[in-house]
Amino acid sequence: MVACFGLIGNLLSFIILSTQEAHKTFHNLLLLLSIFDMVYLVTSVCLFALPRLITDLLGTFHLLSLPIILPIAHIGMVGSIYSSLALSIERYAAVVHPFAKYKYKYSSRHFILPVVIYSITYNLPKFWELTTVCPPTAAMGTNNTQNTSNLDNSTNSSSASFSCPYWQLVLVARDIRTSYWYLNIYVLWLNTLFNILLPILSLVILNIIILRKIERHMNNLEVMSSAITNVSKHETTLRREKNVRKREVLLARISVYIVVLMVSCHTVRIIPNIWEIVQTLTMDTETQDFHWPAWVDLVTTISHLSLTISCSL
Repeated sequence: MVACFGLIGNLLSFIILSTQEAHKTFHNLLLLLSIFDMVYLVTSVCLFALPRLITDLLGTFHLLSLPIILPIAHIGMVGSIYSSLALSIERYAAVVHPFAKYKYKYSSRHFILPVVIYSITYNLPKFWELTTVCPPTAAMGTNNTQNTSNLDNSTNSSSASFSCPYWQLVLVARDIRTSYWYLNIYVLWLNTLFNILLPILSLVILNIIILRKIERHMNNLEVMSSAITNVSKHETTLRREKNVRKREVLLARISVYIVVLMVSCHTVRIIPNIWEIVQTLTMDTETQDFHWPAWVDLVTTISHLSLTISCSL
């Protein structure tokens, strides 16, 4: 339900922003954020909502699509938080260094391209993590499920899987997903550092600086207001400057509100990641299996819900 309302809201925001005559960098970044949010919301509906509602109707298609939908969901999630970071960087440059745009002549593409390239490139290996296979016994039309441990990866193509009943299809990890170094370096450490801690800390630091600068701007606006009443000669120039600063302060506040919501929702992701990192550091290298407590499972569920809320608002 939350994702459906979020999709409607993001779609309306996309339509409104795309129909504006003046497309500034800030508005283009909001468009990018709405696109990544919609990508995550659509995939979250496919992953969590639809299988519970219409399992029989989806059938084989759902299991076959999981190895593709999961990486796309990660692309939407990473793109969403880095779009927010790009928004904060743009507001930082506009508020703290207002003449940087004219000096360096940057445009929307200097913010959009790095976010899109990184979001897709980082998550490319995830497309080779999982696959859907059909046990040989199920493919032959028998009901014997005792040999499901001996899965033949050659039957994981769609041509073979569509002849297999969906309740007998199995989602298995490829060799890359079971690699100890892949799990620890890429899935845990790099993901925690570059997709959680780095963007969240950067968002907090940038927006603290922006908030302090906004306070100074507001004080300057008060001084300018009193100057307008006392100096009629420069009244037009002062009013124009005041309007420009008010607009920049308003956009900066919008960015801060987005970031506060984003940081609040994404911080929950840190808990299960840190717990898993601690477990991998303390367990034996040869035995990679460890007990997944119920409270970690609960926090993970809350994390998925908070991410959906973050992309919906």
